[in-house]
Amino acid sequence: MSRQLGFKHTEETKRKISEKNKGKIKTKEHLQKLSESAKIAWINNPNQGNKGCKRSKEHSLAISKANKGKSPWNKGITGYSTSWKGQKHNDTTKKKMSDNHLSKTNPELFKKINDIYRPRNPTIYEQRASEILDKNNIKYITQYKIKTYCCDFYIPELNLILEIDGYSKTSKRKQTIIKEGYNLLHVWNKNVETIMKTIFEVEKYESSIIRNL
Repeated sequence: MSRQLGFKHTEETKRKISEKNKGKIKTKEHLQKLSESAKIAWINNPNQGNKGCKRSKEHSLAISKANKGKSPWNKGITGYSTSWKGQKHNDTTKKKMSDNHLSKTNPELFKKINDIYRPRNPTIYEQRASEILDKNNIKYITQYKIKTYCCDFYIPELNLILEIDGYSKTSKRKQTIIKEGYNLLHVWNKNVETIMKTIFEVEKYESSIIRNL
């Protein structure tokens, strides 16, 4: 049974546990089980027992000497490093990283990787929108990628990006979609049943609004 973080036995419980185990001799099999359990627990949470603890100077020095010349445990692990903690890229590096982003250099590969590692389940409102579009024989593509953004629906016939929203999207996202040449229509979750009333009304698209931002 798992306990909440920070759980501690009472002094009375500690005394009872101590009395119960007093004089007991652990067998080799028991010690082996304890060792295996400890290894599994450490793999699942390598920092267990250390939260909130501070090492003494002598302890830190001993660890430093013991690890001298050894490779860091996370060396060679892609996408994870503690060496950059607290540091920031300069503007030139940020520009280079942006220019070399996979979504720009190889959008097809970016889409494949994004689909594999960032799967997204549709909301109940998006599912309802799919049902409405299917019922009205409207052809569409779900989870349509534009640059680094993933849009709910793309309707090729209208060159329309349809977003079923539970929250407001950023203006940068909207501007990017419009600059790429798409029409854009937002329908709030609570208004999902009104899609067919607005989908062919061009004046309700956000294109004209965003182009004037």
